[in-house]
Amino acid sequence: MNKTDSIYDQYFNNLIKGKRIPCSKILDSLISSEFNVHNIYEDLFQKGLYQVGRMWEYNKISVATEHLATSITESLMNKVYEKIPTVEPVQKKAVITSIENETHHIGGKMVSDVFEMQGWDAIYLGGDTPAIELVDFIEETEPDLVALSISVYFHMDTLVKTIDLLNKNFKKLPIMIGGQAFQKGGHSIIDRFENTSLVLSLDSLETSIVNINKGETNS
Repeated sequence: MNKTDSIYDQYFNNLIKGKRIPCSKILDSLISSEFNVHNIYEDLFQKGLYQVGRMWEYNKISVATEHLATSITESLMNKVYEKIPTVEPVQKKAVITSIENETHHIGGKMVSDVFEMQGWDAIYLGGDTPAIELVDFIEETEPDLVALSISVYFHMDTLVKTIDLLNKNFKKLPIMIGGQAFQKGGHSIIDRFENTSLVLSLDSLETSIVNINKGETNS
């Protein structure tokens, strides 16, 4: 999307006002002209929700408005998902979720979609998954990788406890971490853990997945 800024401004002005139909029309025009999942996810959906999150954090919008923007974004993502072509399975499985007490879930859904676009079986658990129940689910499903999303910086302690618990129970299980919280820092926290990587964009996520598919180390 070369005209990203003007398209985004138009989209966000409608999103923050809760105007679903104009947002949908903007998306339709992108799909018909220059459809690229990563551009739409990052330059429209992710950027929009990050801005909504900042506005909510600084009390510029209500919780209701934040929820409405999230609902609209989720419905638009479903439209994009229908256009994603089927790819050959690679016989790998990922479990994706937001950490405990983290109710924001759209970022995790985007991550799940990217995994599916690379042939993975992506199991998306949504938001606020208790860590102990995540351990039980991993034991049942035996994934090749776990991806954790965190949007609120104050949940970093919960993230650390979750990683510690996963490492205790699954010593060599790769863990990917991402989310809006890292716009405020916290990168060094992830450096403390082995088999854990910080992924801050969908493009870098795709690169990491492609490397794993090729048998290369994801570091």
